[in-house]
Amino acid sequence: MNKQAPALNPGLFKLHSLFFMAMAVFALLMAIMGIGSLIRGQEGAGIGLLGLVLAPVAAAHWFAAKGARVGASYGRTISRIIGSFWLLGIPVGTALGIYAWSKTSDDNWVDAPADAPK
Repeated sequence: MNKQAPALNPGLFKLHSLFFMAMAVFALLMAIMGIGSLIRGQEGAGIGLLGLVLAPVAAAHWFAAKGARVGASYGRTISRIIGSFWLLGIPVGTALGIYAWSKTSDDNWVDAPADAPK
């Protein structure tokens, strides 16, 4: 059995994993609804484009979660970028943004060990 090491930054890993799953499911549902509307010739097929727009956001959360899990610098950077956008969403987004920035601070971020494989 191949056991994965525990996440080095578990709070951010869980947060970004949750958002990745939510965004991926939502993007897939929007794409399916858009394709269904297009096939039936109904208006509103453009909703499928929303799924295409959300796919890169889901991918960003996936990379942020992966980076937070292994303590990679790209995970910290992506988490800070996402956290900066979250700060604009008052009040819940602001709380998420503050949480992301606090977890990526020098005091709270756990870097990957120097001898860890890349």
